[in-house]
Amino acid sequence: MKEKVLFIKDLHFEHEMWKKELHFCYEELTFLTKSLEEAASFQEEKKAVLREVEHFQNQFIVQRQNIDPCLDGINTDKHKLIEFAKKISGSTKSQPF
Repeated sequence: MKEKVLFIKDLHFEHEMWKKELHFCYEELTFLTKSLEEAASFQEEKKAVLREVEHFQNQFIVQRQNIDPCLDGINTDKHKLIEFAKKISGSTKSQPF
């Protein structure tokens, strides 16, 4: 079995990319929510459409709530990487990246 060498800077880069992608998803959900609200305002008399709009609004809320724990996990891992990097390098810097 071959061992793979991982560099802390590479892991840091991945964490930053995940955070950016999650922030992008959050912004997309905000945009979609606004678009859905606009579409619903044109269909005020149709109850079936409003039920569908509400369904999608609820799904957007759930997705937003799922983003926060992911971001928390990424930040927790980042802090672990920083502590690990300090430990192995003997550094006293707060950010080894």
